[in-house]
Amino acid sequence: MCGEVVLNNNWCTGRNERTGEKGDFASEYVYVLPALSKPATNILALFSQDGAENGKKLFQQTPTNGVESREHPHTLEEYSMDFFRPLPKKSLQRTLTLSSARRRDGEQLWRHSREPLKQPLLKKLLNKEELSQEACFAFNDIL
Repeated sequence: MCGEVVLNNNWCTGRNERTGEKGDFASEYVYVLPALSKPATNILALFSQDGAENGKKLFQQTPTNGVESREHPHTLEEYSMDFFRPLPKKSLQRTLTLSSARRRDGEQLWRHSREPLKQPLLKKLLNKEELSQEACFAFNDIL
């Protein structure tokens, strides 16, 4: 199945290659891995629930050059609090679908979203029109 189909539809039909089960699934629960050909099994394993846990173990803090780091790691969430623009105010006039209502409840700028950016994430770019557009174009091109 082409990733574009999954990204443009709310529901898709597919087969779980690990279990062999076939059926319908909500596309919002699927991550489309951009690739030209099917990745190796060990790469795909990192995207499974168990693989994600094993991947975290691989990247846990280890001594660098024999020196142990005592700092706690930076997170995108912390960075966003300092440098990202605030969330727009919620308006009751907007008609919400069930899925978009669900998304708004836990909306955070730093989390993954399939929605294209309409404003830059960095607050220092908000009043710079040309840079704002370039930032949005670059981000959307990466998606």
